[in-house]
Amino acid sequence: DNERPTANAYRTTDSGDSWSLRATGIVASDNLQSVSFFDSSNGFIASTGGSIYTTTDGGANWTDRNVAAVTFRSVQYVTSTIGYAVGQGGSVFKTADSGVNWSQQTSNTSSNLNSVYFMDESTGWAVGSGGVVIRTADGGGNWTLGASGVSDTLRGVAFNNTGTTGILVGDGVVAQSTDGGATWSEISVAGISGATRLRGVTFNSVDNA
Repeated sequence: DNERPTANAYRTTDSGDSWSLRATGIVASDNLQSVSFFDSSNGFIASTGGSIYTTTDGGANWTDRNVAAVTFRSVQYVTSTIGYAVGQGGSVFKTADSGVNWSQQTSNTSSNLNSVYFMDESTGWAVGSGGVVIRTADGGGNWTLGASGVSDTLRGVAFNNTGTTGILVGDGVVAQSTDGGATWSEISVAGISGATRLRGVTFNSVDNA
């Protein structure tokens, strides 16, 4: 039997009360790292094997976009056509055609990037190893290095819906910005220590993360 095992995904249509298994057809060795949907039909999955997979039918079928020899860690579907993916060695890729084609951008860092977050098609951040944080205000045309105030590996970034308050999380660390990401300060959170690996953060309102 030469059939190779495939990776599965799970889908909910009731706000997470129940989940249904979806076979992706993606080879299991191509480890899936991040998923992002623009709406109920159109989504991306980023993988360690250099592929970004796209669906236009809610995950029933996935198409392999063999992008580059890059271990991708995070992907975001920002608008109906635009998306971004980041990964090893400071890799940043952008699509402007719903994931069919991807072009590499100059990130100005060689650090591994673990998370990407865009407020809109122009303004976004990516974070990664060594406390690196980069920012763009022109859709990735230019990325600039910021100062996160920490040296630990960062694994998640998010901003509130006004774009003023941001949170970075990572290996035993939480940092906050209150000026749109211009400056960051590490903050103490009860129960979070060096042994705590935080992989993601999100806001559900202006103040709640």
